[in-house]
Amino acid sequence: MCEQSKELVLITGGSSGIGKELGREFIKRGYIVIITSSNKKKLYNTYEEIQKNKNGENLKAIVCDVTKEEDVKEMITKVEELKVTVSILITCAGVSKSKESERVMPYSIQELPKDEWDSILNVNLKGVFLTNKAISNIMKKQRYGQIINIGSSTTKYGLRGQPYAPAYCASKFAVMGLGKSLSHELEEYGITVQTICPGLVETPLTENTALKTLFDGKAMKPKNLAKSIADMIESNKMIKTLNPFYLPN
Repeated sequence: MCEQSKELVLITGGSSGIGKELGREFIKRGYIVIITSSNKKKLYNTYEEIQKNKNGENLKAIVCDVTKEEDVKEMITKVEELKVTVSILITCAGVSKSKESERVMPYSIQELPKDEWDSILNVNLKGVFLTNKAISNIMKKQRYGQIINIGSSTTKYGLRGQPYAPAYCASKFAVMGLGKSLSHELEEYGITVQTICPGLVETPLTENTALKTLFDGKAMKPKNLAKSIADMIESNKMIKTLNPFYLPN
């Protein structure tokens, strides 16, 4: 466990799902935690819920749209004002379709609108790029830090292409490639970059979908996944674990 008030965990997409449970888990472990989301209402509802913990005073919330560089820069300014070690970035912000879409059935490549493609790639890839870029500047000065990008295990066998999910699969394969590139680029500064690929998790992202059929009807609880990820991150100080897959059992 880290020493309180010295190390900070920044979690994008922290208002729900995996990000929310990671925020709750790291607060329990004594870290300063910042959760971010573009949805102000959901973010502050989550903030109030998690703050009920005994270490709730170490929780902070910042409204940030990770697809907008100015938002990310403003978020970084607020982080730097805390004058603490930014130990961990976890990029949980992700979508499987655009916010405006009410479509239940997935698109084929012929039907997929360009706006839908752009929306998914903006959040799942551009958002990861912008936050990794910004935080790595801080971590390079510290010569220490862990960047954890949440990818996806698109099948029960790992990260593989799925029909009718061209934008989502492209974004998650790209996040894996981005992480591998940055891991080599930033290694000399004491920064590790990893891509974690969870299988199906019971989150708002997967509600009302047919994804369970791809995982034999099994899904992970976000609380259990968050604990496993936090355990792995803390163990990385002694043992490096690269690009793990977490799958429903």
